Amino acid sequence: RETAAITPNTAQTASAETPQSQSKLANHRLETLEGGVGHPSQASQDANDDLKASREGKLLPDAAHTTEEESAENRAKLRRLFDSTSAFVAMHEGPDHVFIYANPMYEAITGHRDLVGKPIKEVYPELVSQGVLEVFDKVYEGGKPVTRPEFEATLVQPGLGNETSAHYNQILQPWFNDDGTVGGVMSFAFDMTEQKTAHDKLERTTEQLQESEARMARLFDQAPAIISIFEGAEHRYIYTNPLHDETVGRSDLIGELMREALPMLEGQGIFERFERVFETGEPYVTEELTAKVDGAVGETTYYQQIIQPWFREDGSVAGTMSFNTDITELVKAREEVRTTLTRLTSIQDSLTSFVGLLSPDGTLLEANKRAVAAAAVTREELVGRKFWDCFWWNYSPEMQERLERWVGMAAKGDVVRRECEVRVTDGQREQMITIDFQLVPSMDEDGNVNEIVPSGIDITARKDAEARKDTLLAELQHRVKNTLATVQAIVRFTARHTETQEALVTALSRRLAAISRTHDALTRTDWGGQSLREIVKSEVAPYLDATSERLNISGVDVFVDPHRALSLSLAIHELATNAAKYGALSTDDGRLLVSLEKTRETPLVMVWQEDAGPVVKPPERSGFGSFLLMNVLPEDLDAEVDLTYDADGVRCRIALNNDTGLSHVQK
Repeated sequence: RETAAITPNTAQTASAETPQSQSKLANHRLETLEGGVGHPSQASQDANDDLKASREGKLLPDAAHTTEEESAENRAKLRRLFDSTSAFVAMHEGPDHVFIYANPMYEAITGHRDLVGKPIKEVYPELVSQGVLEVFDKVYEGGKPVTRPEFEATLVQPGLGNETSAHYNQILQPWFNDDGTVGGVMSFAFDMTEQKTAHDKLERTTEQLQESEARMARLFDQAPAIISIFEGAEHRYIYTNPLHDETVGRSDLIGELMREALPMLEGQGIFERFERVFETGEPYVTEELTAKVDGAVGETTYYQQIIQPWFREDGSVAGTMSFNTDITELVKAREEVRTTLTRLTSIQDSLTSFVGLLSPDGTLLEANKRAVAAAAVTREELVGRKFWDCFWWNYSPEMQERLERWVGMAAKGDVVRRECEVRVTDGQREQMITIDFQLVPSMDEDGNVNEIVPSGIDITARKDAEARKDTLLAELQHRVKNTLATVQAIVRFTARHTETQEALVTALSRRLAAISRTHDALTRTDWGGQSLREIVKSEVAPYLDATSERLNISGVDVFVDPHRALSLSLAIHELATNAAKYGALSTDDGRLLVSLEKTRETPLVMVWQEDAGPVVKPPERSGFGSFLLMNVLPEDLDAEVDLTYDADGVRCRIALNNDTGLSHVQK
């Protein structure tokens, strides 16, 4: 030691020295360091090895054997050591803990504040309330090092005011003057924030796992199933829930082997199932397991059982789990249901009507004797088939489709009642009869349909009488229509030569007639829709005789729903009326070409093309027909309409942009 001892007076005036003198003073303090400076980490191995060597006196030999040049070299080496270590190193002097040295790591975390020559409380006023100065005072006054593991400190960024919190491991080591008095405190700290965060996360994860395990245990304990868990190929009990203990009459099974604990199950094939699951790693599910828990002479109990393997981390089977539900009461109830069904079948067979039983998906489950006899087959040949595929219905694809739709309605809880035709036979001759047909859903306590009861009563004789009545009504209707047609003809004749209210009456009459025709057509199909070809023929028919070849319809046939049928019939009516007044249908040689096509991009394109008629020119003003085609139709049907007045004849292209309401598109 080549310098004089630092007196207390020197320490007290250190803060007033210049930075240059402080640097020299720091070198002096570094020179005075011997053993006793702690270092808690190995983050920078080379620097820490040197630091360890310094503590063992290997870097700073005794001053008596050290030249001034060696002493300077030792100080430089020690400074390099502190500058390059991964620890935050700072050296303080005096009771106010004035900074006389801070390594680059330390300066970095402080935001490169001006440290040297200032006490801690001036540099870090925020640390005063965090108890840091009290610890420094304790080391300075007591002369003994203090270790602070994972303490939290909050620093304020200079000029920004941002607070930054971190966790540190810190050693506060006193350093001494030559006279043995404490000269100051040296601080070694390591940022443990990441380790602390990881540790806290691990603790939280552990708590969550423990909570999950506890929750799973509670779930198993409260489950209405008989649950047990086994380990190893010998199936040693490691868990049983209360219901399991209650069932077997023991609660001390943990640690016992299943074969030894439950010898009454021997010979029932149960142990063999567990062994198979353990060997294959595949679960085993039994819908109805018969077991005698009380032994061979005991009462038979029925279970639904699942034996599930559980695995080690390496994927090998570690053991098995068993979940068992007692279904004894269910099995007994099912037997009672079978008895009841047998009785009901006997009653059904005595009925003269057709009665059966369907599942919600339309599978025939049962049919009474009258229905089976009407199909001239055995009951076994009918049961299990879809209802609409059976003999009574498969005479017509359309009828099958309708029946399938009705069954779907009943499966949703609707009662379906229809009059329809079915095919019956006596084994030699087939005939069609009309029945009053019903589908009645049978529901469980929760309102879910579990079965459907179809029934039919032969009403052929009644329908024949109604048909005769309908014939008379049809004749009456025909006569009424003829009368109305005469009135309309008079209205048209008068209005043709005037532009008064009668002209309006005429236009309305024609249009109402178009609607009436469409309504009639829809009524014939129970308002299920109408063929577009038939709509065109119906609207053009008033202007052409039945054998006329002046109308040519090509392309597909499209079945449109009632809404589109009404809209399209009005549009076609306007085109036909215009053609009859000014276009191709106003002359004897004019022809009308209508094409119906389906493209990949457009579900339906209808092109109305007039040919060989008078020369056409655009109208001077737009009438109702133009307004209907160009404004109403695009909005109503999501259609694109292109209306052109070519010299050869009017051309109108109507393209429907979606296939809603379109069906049965065929060449």
